[in-house]
Amino acid sequence: MNICILGAGGWGTALGIILNSNKHKVTLWEYDKEYAHTINEYRENFYYLPKVKIPARITISSDINAAVKDKDLIVVATPTQFIRGVIEQVSDIDFNNRLILSVSKGIENHSLMTVSQIFNDVFKNISKKISAYFQVPLMQKKLQKKSPQQL
Repeated sequence: MNICILGAGGWGTALGIILNSNKHKVTLWEYDKEYAHTINEYRENFYYLPKVKIPARITISSDINAAVKDKDLIVVATPTQFIRGVIEQVSDIDFNNRLILSVSKGIENHSLMTVSQIFNDVFKNISKKISAYFQVPLMQKKLQKKSPQQL
């Protein structure tokens, strides 16, 4: 499967490593162009998942449109307060025949909307296309003690 993970924090990076180890083609999107370059150069996410090597097969991109292009699955792994801004950047993309998975938790600070409500607000009728919302609290701290493949 060809997968894009929107959000290169600890959770998004860990999911990318796990999906890569299961033979999926993974693109990890990082909003900060310079940090995306750093992750790509050193194959490590120093801020959010230090001391965990990112396999060379994982593509790191700061271009959101290129990252989601032709992907079978789009995983949204950004903090909830940033989801709206991220998905608005790709709101004109045809999501037919694609799976969408949100792994973000919590509510949007200013609106108090849940993740599913934010998606429905940005993409009218998106609830028919969202595959799943998956929430796991405090996973990043566990990941720093283990390799992502051990989860």
